[in-house]
Order: sequence, then structure tokens, then C-alpha cells
Amino acid sequence: MPGISGVDAALQILKENPKIKILFFTMHESPQMMREIANVGAQGYVAKALAGNDLINAVRIILGGKKFFPRISAVS
Repeated sequence: MPGISGVDAALQILKENPKIKILFFTMHESPQMMREIANVGAQGYVAKALAGNDLINAVRIILGGKKFFPRISAVS
């Protein structure tokens, strides 16, 4: 995203509406990035490399009131 990071965007969105559910769709799968995503208040993330497997499941889980933070895969 030009001009702003996803984490910063999530912070701004949640500041305006803390009830918003945020799911990150990212190519970054590092443990540090996953901690940042969790710490910002997002409900989860889907790695772009695994979107075919995880995206629909992640949305269903988050809409069901839970979080989706799968283990980091070997596809980094």
C-alpha cells in the first residue's frame, strides 16, 4: 500500500471504529510481522501464498467471533 503500512492503516481504522474486524492479507510471514498484526488488534492474517487454502476459512472463523492466526508455513 503506497504511503502507509497495513499496520498503520489498521491502527487508524480501529481508532475510528474499534468494532471493525480486520483480516490481513499479506506476503510477509515472519514471526515479527505476525506479532505486529496480533498486537495491533487485528483478528488474523492470511498469507498470500496460502490464500487458496486459508482465505474462506479465515473469513468464516473471524465472522464467527474467533481469531485466525495459523502457524507460519515454510513458504516464506
